[in-house]
Amino acid sequence: MSTMAARSSPVDRVGFRWLATSWLVALAGSLVANLVIYVVARALLNPPAKFMPLATPLWLVVFTVLGTIGAALTFGLVLRLARASLGVFRWATAGLVFVLALLADTIGTGLTSPIWLLAAGVVAAVLVVLLAPRLHEDPVRGFQVIGGIMLLVSLLPPLALLVGPSASQVADQWAATPPLVIALMVMHVVTAVITIGLLTIPILRNSAVANQG
Repeated sequence: MSTMAARSSPVDRVGFRWLATSWLVALAGSLVANLVIYVVARALLNPPAKFMPLATPLWLVVFTVLGTIGAALTFGLVLRLARASLGVFRWATAGLVFVLALLADTIGTGLTSPIWLLAAGVVAAVLVVLLAPRLHEDPVRGFQVIGGIMLLVSLLPPLALLVGPSASQVADQWAATPPLVIALMVMHVVTAVITIGLLTIPILRNSAVANQG
């Protein structure tokens, strides 16, 4: 009983103020890292004006803000749902992941085929359903798993510039090349690693200290 209380107490202390502060730190770190990638990519790859993600920093800032906000809100929801029964947690988190997968098309400005995103959402939701007992038991690490799944889904819009039924048409519209798409995907990965890490690592560290005590 005391072990469970010690383990869960750092999670229980996660409130709106802590979540907002962690999000701001993650946003700042992600913006700095992505701006560095942006500058390097523009210097090395000389992207055309039609490739909007690297045409102006404004695109980068907007989508970094949206991505980090989505991660922080998802983390808060996962922690809240972990207090409910396993059944509620399983289906609510699966539904959340499915909806986020569909929203990737909106954030990706319609690049990805709805069929791709629907299939990705179903696969992601099924994975969450299967992993629900472990995710429910440790919601912080569970969010890391969910974040990893959603990172893979978020890579579909950039990949749609190179592969898929309408890739050639979209690639022509955006003047996309493999190096430019890779640079964009690196930004996705960097944002996810920084945001998920800054949201979860302090809690896991505090939980380890509490367990040792």
